[in-house]
Amino acid sequence: MPLRGRSGEVSTVLRALRAGRDGEPAVLIVSGEAGIGKSALLDTAVEQADRLGYTIGTAVARDGDRISPLSSLGPALRSGREPLIDADDFFGLAALTEQPLWLAERLASLLARRSEKDPLLVVVDDLQWSDPLSVFVLRLLPARLPAHRICWLFATRDLPDGPAATVADAVEATVPVHRIALAPLSGDAVLDIAADRLGHPAGTVLAQRLATAAGNPFLAAQIVEDPGDGGAADGLVDAVRRRLVPASQRCHLLLRAGAVLGERFSLADAAQLTGRTVADLGEAVDEAVRLGLLTDAGAVLSFRHDLLRQAVYQTIAPSVRWSMHRAFAEHCVTTGRSAAEAAPHVLTTASPGDRSAAALLRTAALDLLATMVITSITFIRHADALVADDRSLSPELGRDVVRVLSLARHHAEARDFADEILRDRPGTPVHVALVQLLLLPRLWAAGDRDQLARRAADERAAGAAAALRERLTAWSALTGAVPEAPGHQSADTPPDDRVDQPADAVAAAVTALGRAEQALAGHRYAEAAAGYRQARELTVGSEPGAPDPAQVEIREIASAARHDPQAARRTLASARHADSWHAAEYAWARADLEFGAGRLEAARLAAQESLAAMHDLGDPTFDGRVRAILVAVALERTSTAEAARHLAAVPRTSADLPVLRGLLALRDGDPAAAATLLRSSSSAPGSLWWDDVLVRVAVAAHRSGDTATLEAAARRLGRLAAANPSAAGPAGAAALAEGLLTGDPGRAVALLRTSGRELLLARAEEETGRAVLATDHDGALAVLDRALTGYEQLGSDAGAARVLRVLHRAGVRRRRRSAAEPRPETGWAALTGMERKVALLIADGHTNREAAARLVLSPNTVATHLRAAYRKLDVNSRVRLAARVHEATRHDP
Repeated sequence: MPLRGRSGEVSTVLRALRAGRDGEPAVLIVSGEAGIGKSALLDTAVEQADRLGYTIGTAVARDGDRISPLSSLGPALRSGREPLIDADDFFGLAALTEQPLWLAERLASLLARRSEKDPLLVVVDDLQWSDPLSVFVLRLLPARLPAHRICWLFATRDLPDGPAATVADAVEATVPVHRIALAPLSGDAVLDIAADRLGHPAGTVLAQRLATAAGNPFLAAQIVEDPGDGGAADGLVDAVRRRLVPASQRCHLLLRAGAVLGERFSLADAAQLTGRTVADLGEAVDEAVRLGLLTDAGAVLSFRHDLLRQAVYQTIAPSVRWSMHRAFAEHCVTTGRSAAEAAPHVLTTASPGDRSAAALLRTAALDLLATMVITSITFIRHADALVADDRSLSPELGRDVVRVLSLARHHAEARDFADEILRDRPGTPVHVALVQLLLLPRLWAAGDRDQLARRAADERAAGAAAALRERLTAWSALTGAVPEAPGHQSADTPPDDRVDQPADAVAAAVTALGRAEQALAGHRYAEAAAGYRQARELTVGSEPGAPDPAQVEIREIASAARHDPQAARRTLASARHADSWHAAEYAWARADLEFGAGRLEAARLAAQESLAAMHDLGDPTFDGRVRAILVAVALERTSTAEAARHLAAVPRTSADLPVLRGLLALRDGDPAAAATLLRSSSSAPGSLWWDDVLVRVAVAAHRSGDTATLEAAARRLGRLAAANPSAAGPAGAAALAEGLLTGDPGRAVALLRTSGRELLLARAEEETGRAVLATDHDGALAVLDRALTGYEQLGSDAGAARVLRVLHRAGVRRRRRSAAEPRPETGWAALTGMERKVALLIADGHTNREAAARLVLSPNTVATHLRAAYRKLDVNSRVRLAARVHEATRHDP
């Protein structure tokens, strides 16, 4: 039948589909109340897309999807004559359901490849029921595929904070989002619907009844089909009752059981709930189909529309509904089905004080935690609410809420809820200790020393068992509150405690860092990471107070980078793809490595990747550290506005903040900035490299004639070099500061040539050239030229500008090479070096992941470079990219 009254909406869809076919993808979101015609508009869109040459995947989300990962999006990937993803690739996705970022990247790669053959349309109806993993993936995919011929079409009920809004908010900065809100149909359109169904215009009486549908096409269709006299909007239940009058008792039982089970249900479950056999209900199925209430898809039965299911549900007495939900929940438990499957029925029937319901919801929450985070949180919160007044149970369930929220990376919620239960349900000292231990690892990861110290020293935990008190003491040691950090175990602590032993190693690493012993710190962190991994293998779940091994490994990499950058790179390369939940942290580690090496653009890209991963995962733990690198990079590139923007986002609790403010003051020429910055970095300056910060202090003090600050910086650099005798970077930095005092910084250049610290080397060459300019003019110019070249190659506009000013004062005119040869905005010459490498590999047939492995990048970074290459080369597929690359490299290999 034709779609009535939606010509404007259809036109919007057609324009988007035509643009998508031509390489301008879009997201279309159709919203409206139940029965307003969303599915009908989607059907029309699918027909039009088929005519336009699209390959189409469609799915309908169901209420029960919320406990099954990827159950809403998955069918769209495998439906139709030519599925969007082949069977082998689809089944391979199962291994990635617990790694959502990797799952999204894999899907992006598969869909990108598929879109090179035909434009694609991905359709999901009733998105409001989608499982959380499908929503997570749909938040990411359109933004990862902006240069591919893929359109996304979703239908949803009006839910301001529902999945559709989540998806739209996440992608609209990258891909156009068309929101199509379906209003009630006009009276003429409703009469046209009636005429289409009847084969002739509606009579006066029927027309009057149709007016009660209030423009809702589903209700109008029910009025046409129902011979009764009632209205529609408030009479659908009565209309269903009338339709059931001639039905058999078994049909009544089947439909009521189905209404309780959900929009889709199995005949076996309905038989269990009604106390009949499957064979007994066979004729009832046929009746329900003839009555137009059910459809039979073989494996499942489903209501023709959820409004019909709701209408049948309303015909059941409340007490009967309650009993049926509880009976099915008990059936799930007794037959060994998952607690998650029983949980929705328990939620419908549970009342305060119901211990068994709370226990089942707790089990369901923990079962779903790995892949269904949002559903897990919902279940555990309900479980806690049921027994909140039960003093014998509520502390334990309250801890479970904190644990689930923490493992789900909802850290702010976890902290707030912990404070709430410790205030309102304080429990025993053991309870207090366990709650605080659940929070401490994340506070350490975030660098929130104040919170870490306060919670680790909570006096309410004083009466806890010795082992728990020792763990709290270990965390106190990481704040500097307990000077004797290593070897803190008491006689009551088991000698083989799987958490305390690696905690001692972490504390020893922190102590080593306090003494600037980077190599020792790296070794201790490596010991701790191995210990925590073993603890996880030997225990179910994570022990209270044990940080994630990846968090410790990140610190191992950062410490190793300061004394052995190549070893740090090897560790990072082998570890960073293991767990997508830590993608942001490993990207930060790469940004830190690149910044230390002076590769400013690579550091910026890795830092941006880290920010993107934190946004995708909703976990801003490393945000302050990443922003610190971006501030430092922006200052080197003289991007003042960008530096200010990132500085404003650094948390006030960050150890980096005073150092970053000091660097800004240095840039602004504050004569007191060097001394202030030296004081602010009296301990480890957070995320930034100690020797780099101290060299900046020394140089600024030298320029301003502050000998005392220069001498202090030189002493600290000397101690840093002595504590790390195998590291060329600190040795060169110390030699540079000493050379500023003696007037001969040239020795630093030789030391830094083998350090891999290119920006620090350029700084040493600059200072050497300045120092000898008056006595060896030609030699100084040669050294300054090398410094200028180094700064330009690294992208340090600030360094290059300083050297140019020195050269100009010396009577030598140099032009910035980057300014003399500006990079064009489009074409092969517009691509950066890394963009060219990525384009060449992709044009040669490599996948994003294969290219990432060859270039020692993450697939996400490769995708970023690839999108830039697509834009600059004006292509929208890998086939076209390959053609442009071949054309460009025939004469420019």
